Amino acid sequence: MGNLSRTKGAAYEREVALELHALTGINFARNLRQYQKSGDDDLRADDDAWPFAIECKRYATANTCAPAWKKQAEEAAERQDKLPAVCWRGDRMETRVSVPMYAFCAAFSRHQWADLSLQGFASLAREIMSGAALTEFIELRGGVE
Repeated sequence: MGNLSRTKGAAYEREVALELHALTGINFARNLRQYQKSGDDDLRADDDAWPFAIECKRYATANTCAPAWKKQAEEAAERQDKLPAVCWRGDRMETRVSVPMYAFCAAFSRHQWADLSLQGFASLAREIMSGAALTEFIELRGGVE
């Protein structure tokens, strides 16, 4: 990765961390080990209850979340026993967050993903953290897979 790409990525990680803090009150810090150890996420919350491992991707021409980004997020999430999330954006667009739909409801497969606004992502995380997530409700009613 070139210095310009690394600088752009680091700036985007800081931007997402600040925006998530404003939306949730939770502090997020860049995970500096991500460059040393493959498979680490990009941002870490200071609240252990935060349910997502976050990857951040900033590409000028991005108009959708790439499958490789999802795979990278899944690998980081698995290591931490969290849900995967990819915060991404292209030029002249707002940040989008891709999450697997099973974060909403256990009835969805691991291969179905949804794109949310950053505000929607923060709301979903707060719902999961409060224990009010649909995932728990569905699982209690019969373990839908």
